[in-house]
Amino acid sequence: MGLFHVRPVNPGDQFLLLSPDPSELGEYRCFSKNHAWHFCKTCGVRTFALGGHWVETEVDVGEWEGKASGDGTKRKVWKTKGKKTTVIEDGKEVENIGFYLSINAVTLEPGEDVDLPKWKDNGWVYYIDLLSMDAGHPGEPEARYDEPYFGGMY
Repeated sequence: MGLFHVRPVNPGDQFLLLSPDPSELGEYRCFSKNHAWHFCKTCGVRTFALGGHWVETEVDVGEWEGKASGDGTKRKVWKTKGKKTTVIEDGKEVENIGFYLSINAVTLEPGEDVDLPKWKDNGWVYYIDLLSMDAGHPGEPEARYDEPYFGGMY
């Protein structure tokens, strides 16, 4: 499957789905059904997981990428939007916007800003040992930056 999670800090502003239309992807939901794991219906690779929903819009992709100016051509894309949830904090109901987006980095188009060796060299990538965590080891998994744990990738 080649799953290598990348989590944008602000998914609503930092991620655009250019293709395919989300309805063309497979979707798997488990447990509470709050998160959708999207996958390619042809090859089965998991592309990303979303806890929220899609909003179709049109943007000048070049302008969105931060280039001095786009070419003015607007294109249909999908952005992510969080889900409203209500939680109890200090005995009071508080409305939150819940958001989860995890992108499989190996499915991103390579380019200037998608350079996995550069990400690792700059310390932007860390590894966690989910195999041990799944084996019943208590606490948060320990992060490290130098190399993947056994069974990890990249």
